[in-house]
Amino acid sequence: MTVPAPAPGGVSIGAMTGGAVATGEDATAVDASVRLDASGRELLAAVRELRGHLPMFTRVEGNGVAEVEEELDAVGTALEQTGTAPRTRLERLRDLLRSSGTAVSGLASALAVVQAIEQFLP
Repeated sequence: MTVPAPAPGGVSIGAMTGGAVATGEDATAVDASVRLDASGRELLAAVRELRGHLPMFTRVEGNGVAEVEEELDAVGTALEQTGTAPRTRLERLRDLLRSSGTAVSGLASALAVVQAIEQFLP
């Protein structure tokens, strides 16, 4: 790959994945990219899949769908923004999905989330 010549006083980068670049006097580079390890990617994929199945369910008091949806959204957002999720959220989501009182607990995608949480938690 040929990297183009930088403009005067500039920087030229041919390809970059993650990281940060700073130029000039007193410049500071801050890498704020989010990196998910394999278990984090698997968990995020499982969360997204189950989230996609929730429209099949009616939200009625006591069936747990709204609670699962709230936890899936919180865990998914945390993973996307920081690369991790609070242990308390992960445990609550796992417990909701294991509960027979939750309408979505019988879905294969719910089991996949539970298994991914188990792999993700230390």
